[in-house]
Amino acid sequence: SYYWYFFITLVYNKPEFTNGLPLVYHNEGFMLDTVDPVSGQSEYAMWTFCNNHDNWRMQTMSGPEQLRLCLAIISFWPGTPVHYAGDEQELNTPGSALDGWAREELSVSMAWRSLETTPAGNPSNGDNFDMTSPSYLYLQRLNALRAAYFGDFESEQCDVLDTPATGSPEVLVFLRGCSDDSRVAVVANFHAVEARNASFPTPWSQGMVISNALASSGQVDSQVDIDAGGVASLVLSPLEVRVLVLGSVRSLPPAVAAVSPAHGAVVRQLALPGSKLNVTVQFDQPVDRAQAEASVRLNGQYEHGFLCSTLSSDGGCYQLALSVDLSSLASGVHSIEVDQGVRAARDGALSTAVVFRSTFVVAAAEESGVLANMAVHEQPGLVCNYLTQLCHKAAGAEWYRVQHMGEPWTEWRRYEEVSSWPAEFGRAVLVQYHAHGSSSYIVGDCVLPGGARCYARYHPEMFLRTQDNDWGMKDEGRMALVDHFTWAVNMTFSHFVRAKFAPFPNWKKSYGVLKERDVYFSLPNYDPRHNTYWPTPFHDGTEAIRQYMLAKGLWSESASIASGSGAAEPLWLSHLCKPDP
Repeated sequence: SYYWYFFITLVYNKPEFTNGLPLVYHNEGFMLDTVDPVSGQSEYAMWTFCNNHDNWRMQTMSGPEQLRLCLAIISFWPGTPVHYAGDEQELNTPGSALDGWAREELSVSMAWRSLETTPAGNPSNGDNFDMTSPSYLYLQRLNALRAAYFGDFESEQCDVLDTPATGSPEVLVFLRGCSDDSRVAVVANFHAVEARNASFPTPWSQGMVISNALASSGQVDSQVDIDAGGVASLVLSPLEVRVLVLGSVRSLPPAVAAVSPAHGAVVRQLALPGSKLNVTVQFDQPVDRAQAEASVRLNGQYEHGFLCSTLSSDGGCYQLALSVDLSSLASGVHSIEVDQGVRAARDGALSTAVVFRSTFVVAAAEESGVLANMAVHEQPGLVCNYLTQLCHKAAGAEWYRVQHMGEPWTEWRRYEEVSSWPAEFGRAVLVQYHAHGSSSYIVGDCVLPGGARCYARYHPEMFLRTQDNDWGMKDEGRMALVDHFTWAVNMTFSHFVRAKFAPFPNWKKSYGVLKERDVYFSLPNYDPRHNTYWPTPFHDGTEAIRQYMLAKGLWSESASIASGSGAAEPLWLSHLCKPDP
């Protein structure tokens, strides 16, 4: 039930239901068998999450601030926080697995080009596992704080949750700790537009130093006032969350905070002789200088000679740098890696917890290949040498596979600049490349007799099958290829008609709409409001996505969407030339 209370408060914008979270803890905890059969100890292991594949992402429905608040809550709440893949990369595509699409991080970028969720496009459109993205660094800090304060899980006290009243129904406060000196107080304002005052009892005394562990610097929180009775008072901005701890914030493991070139950057090789590329790695705290210099790799090699370029007052290293002859870097994908185990300069017992990895692309000044520009999906000249070979422009790719339009993909093959392939006039060829863990690179080509180019496409033909053309039995409705991967047809209607896009006469594949699906849920019976509050169903389906894109100003009124899901139904076409059903 935790998820639905997050949904009500942060998506439906009803912050007065914040007290539902402690209601779930105090009621449902007794319904579960939480005893570890090995230790005989009660361990609250309930999964808590902010997002899942059965619904739209919270950041899409409401905003990134709502997601950050939710992530902070589940990180310190009893149980196991579970993160939906892509939340750490700020993915925000509307829709769910029940719409027939989800898990943007697992599919190729071309699938998300039409759903441009920001003015810069869709964050899913590319290799986006960036270990320096703001969301990744935020989650990384939350996990480190959770380990620092609850990592020594040895008693049932760790799962005891104190949820005092705050004087404001929109503010949630809970205190938790495995020992008295490790107790944290999480304070969150669920109101999206108004600040709120919060006052609550604490185990601390007047004059004690209180720090906000969630702040990146872990600074002392001078805005928290504790009176003689141990009552804390503070003012919270809209959607603000603080994690208050006694004294200084516990030391956390170091982590890479930034790299240059940035992840996914394209570095152009200039014609100027002696051009240099400065490669830097920045940590969030000073690390052991000698170990750090020996732990950074460029393209898997240590001998490039990274040296500390920014020292701390105690001799630790904040940043490493390397100057490389740009001409020495081949076109393609290059990697920057930092070993696991780089020790903190101020506390040698702490070290980087994971291997860090980031990639960038080096390309010639005029290079137009797909690795240098993932938005390119047509490559004239891919089909070459009189239709006998493929001339690839994906230097740095490791694997590739080929598809003749309408046929299955080949097996993956080792990349080569030129490969044999029996192309045919007028038949498109698609090639997908795999480079450094990503298969988001797809290009196509098509050649006509005489050498002219035709448009690349996935399907050999496309029909708009409607009631008026006997669902494709008549030739009216045959669509023309007007651009790469783009079909069009002009038809005249005097009434509303049902239709589907279908490339094959046997309906082997077709595109339509997923009818509106209402997501229903109700409050649990132990909530006294369950008989008086009935949440408005959340609308799902292709029309809901169209309305979302339109409301955000990302689509025009003439834009719409069709789904290839097996559950898709015929769509309605309007003689009024409107996409509304």
